[in-house]
Amino acid sequence: MIMQPTDSVTCANGLRKKDVRNARVTNLWCLAWALTFVATTYAVKRFEPAPLFAAVAVALQLAIGIGAVRSYRHFLREADELTRKIHLEALGVGGAAAMAVGTTSIVLGPSGISPIWGLALTLTALCCGFSFGVARATLKLNA
Repeated sequence: MIMQPTDSVTCANGLRKKDVRNARVTNLWCLAWALTFVATTYAVKRFEPAPLFAAVAVALQLAIGIGAVRSYRHFLREADELTRKIHLEALGVGGAAAMAVGTTSIVLGPSGISPIWGLALTLTALCCGFSFGVARATLKLNA
């Protein structure tokens, strides 16, 4: 008799197959969001399109962003308790890093730092903080 895999079967990294599938879908949404953000930014700055085209492009990028957030929320709701705990802790680390860098860039604003650089550094701190938080929480909670 051949056993069919169930949702309780885990993969090499300890995630259930359902969690791996949900994570892949979330990653694809995030990739689409990033690509539409870059394409929209490039198109608006390079070609200076008609306001209607720019509004449609921004609305598309926003819709894909909302899809990415909903996909991540679905991933967290379907994940097991340990995965949710890891991601919650990582979101805390990423949020704290973004707040620290963001408020620092606001304070440095009068000294000549560009608001774009402040935003870029804040988003970088958020992403790096989240990634570090996932790695740290995974090592700590799986030990």
